[in-house]
Amino acid sequence: MQKDNSITISRKEIAKFGYLQHVLPKVEQLYLRSGSQDINAILRQPRLAIVGSRKVSDYGQAVTKKLSYDLAKAGITIVSGLALGVDSLGHRGAIEAGGQTIAVLPCGINTVYPRSHTGIARQIIDSNPLSALISEYGGDMLPANYHFLARNRIIASMSDAVLITEAAIRSGSLSTANHALELGIPVMAVPGPIDSPTSQGTNNLIKAGAHLVTNPQDVLAIMDIQPATNTVHAYQPDNDVEAQIIELIDSNLKTSNEIIQNSQCTPEQIHQSLTILEIKGVIRSNDYRTWHLI
Repeated sequence: MQKDNSITISRKEIAKFGYLQHVLPKVEQLYLRSGSQDINAILRQPRLAIVGSRKVSDYGQAVTKKLSYDLAKAGITIVSGLALGVDSLGHRGAIEAGGQTIAVLPCGINTVYPRSHTGIARQIIDSNPLSALISEYGGDMLPANYHFLARNRIIASMSDAVLITEAAIRSGSLSTANHALELGIPVMAVPGPIDSPTSQGTNNLIKAGAHLVTNPQDVLAIMDIQPATNTVHAYQPDNDVEAQIIELIDSNLKTSNEIIQNSQCTPEQIHQSLTILEIKGVIRSNDYRTWHLI
């Protein structure tokens, strides 16, 4: 991969940056590639780690891209690990929003893992002058097994909060949540269907006390960030299920059962789309039984 502005941050220099205080004491140095060499500028915005499973469902894809896009638009830097699944979706959401994203690598700073994500790594550097690739390994070092857990520790350590959007019961992303908890960093999770293997990890996190997130406003509140005020545009449904739900709620059929009975969709499709529409900020519910358009 083409070399960009590459910075080596020594152990002593890491200690000078309050942004990186949690990265110590285990890291000897950090290597950083970015369009900028101003570390303070790169790390100035609030930073949210968005991580999760490599094998992600359609629901997880929609949730991750929507949350990362909206939160990047709100001025939050999205931090993740450039892995398959949730990680790459988080980076892509930030890139599409024109926002900032930081990828923490499990390999040398001059290479990319997985190789198939070389294009995304290039987009991260090119899309925003303050976006960056970071690694504690120099040169073209290939990833070793223990590098992935070390990478997860750095992701948690350099973030102000951690959000797991979808994770199976043994997802490696749960180690990121554990590191965050050890450091007193807020951990958030998006609930998923109770019969979905890819949501067992996130549902368990919520049961254990993680903050439940169903929309971007939840994240902003937990991170104590004031949402920007902007004009709300009419929402265009992404599919026929969403269109039916919006039409039925608008016609005063507001409970989940009423929507299911009067639609041409399965209960599974309705429940999944209700959750996605809530995350998108299109509908809301105070009791998860009665729905209203926003």
